[in-house]
Amino acid sequence: MTLPLPFPPRPALVNRRSLWLLLALLALLWSLAQAGVGQRDTVLINGGGWGQFGEFWRASLSPSLDPEFLGVMGQATLVTLAYGVCGTTLSLILGLGGGIVTSTIWWQTVLPPSAQGWDWGRSLGLGVRGVLLLPRVIHELIWGLLLLNILGLDPLVAVLAIALPFGAIVAKVFSEILDHTDPKPLHGLIQAGVPPLTAFLYGLLPQALPNLLSYAFYRFE
Repeated sequence: MTLPLPFPPRPALVNRRSLWLLLALLALLWSLAQAGVGQRDTVLINGGGWGQFGEFWRASLSPSLDPEFLGVMGQATLVTLAYGVCGTTLSLILGLGGGIVTSTIWWQTVLPPSAQGWDWGRSLGLGVRGVLLLPRVIHELIWGLLLLNILGLDPLVAVLAIALPFGAIVAKVFSEILDHTDPKPLHGLIQAGVPPLTAFLYGLLPQALPNLLSYAFYRFE
């Protein structure tokens, strides 16, 4: 006769997850209060916009096919595509460099822990990760507004607004790919006397290259 399995103990109401949930709710309520939501003079829905909303949808059902208008739209589409390609390409270049210097395996290779137990490489890696966290959390539209005030109306603003935040995202993913690549060939080359940088280039990067290229094409998609 099989005895029934006992029910798992009920989790405590006050735990790590509930505290994080409470903190998130408090942050949401504070944000709504700062935005003025709930005040008497705050209007959440503008009734005058329904007319424009209806005009937009009626126009979308019968788009203009005027040759001049199609030419403008075609040129604007090509410009948008060019910005996207340039921004994504630059983000991959930045992400490759950032992914290497934020990966744990890189610092373990170039700055292994000393005999006294000091792990300077790990500290430097955490510091670089903290620096790359900032561009990742700022939306590309905010980057565009900031760069617009610095560079003015320049195409470089659009390219950098795409490349900076997405370059930091690519760096995070690339570093995880490098850290999950088999390090045995790398360690074998280092033990054979190969310089750390050369061992990293020939012992780790070729193995990680298929996954790096796969994610790079995903970013373009």
